Amino acid sequence: MLSIIDKYVSKLFLTYFFAGLFIFITLFFVSDFMIKFSKYDASVVTLLRYYGYFLPEIIYQMLPVASLLASILTMSYLSSSNELVAFFTAGVSLMRVCTPILVLVGFLCLGSFFMGDRLIPHFMKQKNYIKDIEIKKYYTRIITGIKSDVWYKKNNFVVNVKSLDFTSRTGLGVSVFYFDQDWQLSRVVKAPKAKLGDSSWELFDSSETFYSSESSFPIRKTYNSRVIEMNKKLEDLNIKGQTSETMNLKTLKKFIDRNKKSGLNTLDYEVDYYAKYSFSFAGLLLVLMSLPFSISKRRSGGSLASIGACLGLVFSFWLFYSFSLNLGKMGVLFPSLAAWLPNFIIMLLAVFFLRKVET
Repeated sequence: MLSIIDKYVSKLFLTYFFAGLFIFITLFFVSDFMIKFSKYDASVVTLLRYYGYFLPEIIYQMLPVASLLASILTMSYLSSSNELVAFFTAGVSLMRVCTPILVLVGFLCLGSFFMGDRLIPHFMKQKNYIKDIEIKKYYTRIITGIKSDVWYKKNNFVVNVKSLDFTSRTGLGVSVFYFDQDWQLSRVVKAPKAKLGDSSWELFDSSETFYSSESSFPIRKTYNSRVIEMNKKLEDLNIKGQTSETMNLKTLKKFIDRNKKSGLNTLDYEVDYYAKYSFSFAGLLLVLMSLPFSISKRRSGGSLASIGACLGLVFSFWLFYSFSLNLGKMGVLFPSLAAWLPNFIIMLLAVFFLRKVET
């Protein structure tokens, strides 16, 4: 059974949370439209569809901020109205008062994790398609990242690349199938690795197999290095590299393992994999960190001071979090350490300040 204190504190927290989330989302949508799409001739229906698919991603990003702001405003209100003093006098500890807030934020973190793993990848693909094709009219674009199992056809040949790294312009598991005028297979060129240029590809340790109706056996030749003409720019393939945001955790893990075995650099994806976990639960640690700063004895200017503290904490955490992820992607830190280090530091600081307040 929930006590009166739990119901009262929970009601305050949820009121501030939904109000803050609504304000943050509204401000983001307005600013995003003015900066990105006001110059494009897009219909209202298209924009509504775009922001409809964008909404889960914005909620996901704003959940920690809204949780932090709601917890700070709730505790500041209880402190400025002397209700905390009444709770303490009645023998109710600070952590007992904060328990409903922490429980609610814990559930919000679980919801955030579910959104990031299940909803965001699907909606992001749809959002990116509408933005690139229907709004910006980008039918081709420069591609970065790794794409698995690429196929394309031109004139009388078909190309398959098992793993294509657009950043380093390297292809692994390259197969080129050539056909005659009657679309009968005439020869196949295969190479475990290739360097991809705009007009030609350099194949390493390649083999070429010829098929002829005049011979019952195919003829095979091998080459240490050879160049084949492609006349096909990578950005003209009209395909996108895989991004971490468009894959759920299970798919991303398989993607990393497969490309790592192929010898490709997957550091960015490994850091993003662990970041999907750490970011979802960063809100709970930020709330713990904020509690000591939200029960100050000031009676005036409490709301402004609380909002300032919220913005300061968010900015500091995001700066450190981004810096840590970049160190991981540069290979300075292990991917798991890069993703979890900011959370660990916040947890240590939260424990230190909470113990200081209680003493």
